[in-house]
Amino acid sequence: MVKKKMKRAKTVIFMGPEEVHQHTFEHLLKDGFYNDSSTFVLVHILNEKSKAQFPPSIDIKNEQEVEDYIYQQFSKFEEEFIDSDRRPKIEKEIILNSDTKLSAINFLKDSGADSCVVASSGEDDLGAAASHSLAFYLVAHAPCDVLVIRPD
Repeated sequence: MVKKKMKRAKTVIFMGPEEVHQHTFEHLLKDGFYNDSSTFVLVHILNEKSKAQFPPSIDIKNEQEVEDYIYQQFSKFEEEFIDSDRRPKIEKEIILNSDTKLSAINFLKDSGADSCVVASSGEDDLGAAASHSLAFYLVAHAPCDVLVIRPD
């Protein structure tokens, strides 16, 4: 029996404020995951918690500087990981909200995503810290498939 790879029509990728590294997303974009009819929606949920994770060189009180930095990260992702031969549609969203988990779930419902991707901290402990993570919450509550990527 030959396994057919599933093509994702709309995949939401939740991105944090840190720079994107190849080891985090390289396996996401292997042959067969997407094609030129796919849509990737790059999303950053901006709030005080995420601002605290920005590099010290970014003035988090300057809204334009913060927004520019996030869009630079989106562009880095696009340059590094999107194959120009199978160019999917790319959408970019910054959501301003203090409730990251609720914002993520609502965005997934409203966008009609059939899958989403989120990075985890890589902690093996499924205790209290993990239960507060966005990845853990999405696995439990997302209205679509969830791919959790753990760092090496």
